[in-house]
Amino acid sequence: MNKLFIHTLFVFSIFLMQGCTQILEPISLKGMTEKILLDKNNTKPLLKDIARKHIPNQIIDREKQGFRAPIGEWIKKDIDLFYDLVKTFNAETNLFNSQQLNKVLNGNDFQKKWYLINLSKWHTSRNSN
Repeated sequence: MNKLFIHTLFVFSIFLMQGCTQILEPISLKGMTEKILLDKNNTKPLLKDIARKHIPNQIIDREKQGFRAPIGEWIKKDIDLFYDLVKTFNAETNLFNSQQLNKVLNGNDFQKKWYLINLSKWHTSRNSN
């Protein structure tokens, strides 16, 4: 899917939102060239222009922060439950080297732990039927 098509879908999806048509009426798409729509340094120019009337520039112009779920906190709350699940899964499948698995479970990479937990849960759900 090319970038222009994706941006076009985004712009048209705004028109489906209730109440947005009144906000967007005075905005003309004439003069919006492909270069403006695809400028990697200025993403979503129409949305930002509209938002500037309601949100401070420092928020609109800041770098992306992303959103990370608090996976580490979730795992720490029920650490024994999660680790037992992963270890039981590995005992049944012998998919992972036990020493390497213990390194991951004893380490600080909660993203890897989350992947292991989800793989274990998925496997358990598939084999319980």
